[in-house]
Amino acid sequence: MERLLLNARHLISLAVASALVSSGAILVFGAIVTVRNVGSMFLAAEFTTEASKKVALEAIEVLDLLFLGVVLYITAIGLYHLFISSSLRLPRWFAIEEFEDLKVTLISVVMVLLVINFASSVLELTSAADVFNLGAGISLVIASIALILYVRSNSSNKSKRDYLNPPNPPRLGGDARSDADGEG
Repeated sequence: MERLLLNARHLISLAVASALVSSGAILVFGAIVTVRNVGSMFLAAEFTTEASKKVALEAIEVLDLLFLGVVLYITAIGLYHLFISSSLRLPRWFAIEEFEDLKVTLISVVMVLLVINFASSVLELTSAADVFNLGAGISLVIASIALILYVRSNSSNKSKRDYLNPPNPPRLGGDARSDADGEG
């Protein structure tokens, strides 16, 4: 059974391949949309404030799409590194030692996606109340995620400190404080 469970980790290859194929498809699609948008931007030859808002909106929407491709790529790399082979050389900023590290990285990227989505929505929405409501909702989600990450980080750091620096037990027959000072 142990061997079966150990070899079953290769099933994660399906998730890795799916995320990688999806990432590639989305990135290629995003590149094609970018070329199309740039072409139509100059062919229209409409250099007005209204046209600039349209260009900005299209650029932000493409950025959102490209970031989604990046998220899928990061997911593929992280799953491969965690479950299949840790010999994969990762950049320093992408240090993954455990599944929690991958989740934190993905959550951080999702927060960026939310900000990009908000920016594109601001250009589309006409009512200040709608912009405020959307911004407040996204802010609450980001604040909640940030709080969760902060709490997890502090509890993780505390448990690592406790593990690496266990308290010194008092020695038998002496005062713990004087023993620590070297006087006992």
